[in-house]
Amino acid sequence: MSGIGFGFAEGRKADGSGARRALLDPRTKIALLVTMPTVLLSGAGGSHTAPLAIVFALVAAALLLSCGNIATAVFGILAVAFTQALWTLLAPLASGGAYMSLYLMHGIMVHLIPCMLMAAYAVSTTTVSEFILGMEKLHVPPLITIPLSVMFRFFPTVIEEATSVNDAMRMRDIRLGGRNVGKMVEYRLVPIMMSSLRIGEELSAASLTRGLGAPTKRTSICEIGFRAQDIVVLTICAFALVAVFAIMFGLVS
Repeated sequence: MSGIGFGFAEGRKADGSGARRALLDPRTKIALLVTMPTVLLSGAGGSHTAPLAIVFALVAAALLLSCGNIATAVFGILAVAFTQALWTLLAPLASGGAYMSLYLMHGIMVHLIPCMLMAAYAVSTTTVSEFILGMEKLHVPPLITIPLSVMFRFFPTVIEEATSVNDAMRMRDIRLGGRNVGKMVEYRLVPIMMSSLRIGEELSAASLTRGLGAPTKRTSICEIGFRAQDIVVLTICAFALVAVFAIMFGLVS
């Protein structure tokens, strides 16, 4: 992949002209990305986090719908609803290995999918300029901001590269079930690994070209700020964190 650009969300122009402002402020997205794994994946709240998982799944799906990513939102909600219904109906009847399988599937799907939906929304609607400006307003040092800004676009770019490699290998029948299964590791993983190294170097160079390492204060044409929807989402995050920590320290039974 040649000419890697340093990360603008899909469908939004680099100069900010004609770009529709995202529904949430970048700092609110960061708060969600921190709160959701803390609440849902840490296990601190135990079974009490099940309602919060549903709430966060609905919030993430609504945000994806607001940016037009209907397929991902519908798939995520259906997966969570199906897993929750399966758990509710079959868990009282299951025992032994069947119960453990249901427990693991419920724990992974219901708690992990909302985090994945939120990550998909954040990556698809946040430009790197907005992300950096949000981090600067949070007074995060450049030592943390620069690597995160590079990583912010690294994974989507690697996924695009992997898709291209997979398409090329599929044309050569190098796939599971094909005639050249033994070559799959060599012809798929090696190009992706080499591309990952090159992409990381190019994104790092692009970030420095944009002045991220300069000692002077950067300016930005991006406009960010908290609005009513940000306050609502931040309130949900605060309530979820307070509830989990209250349960963890035995303040709520």
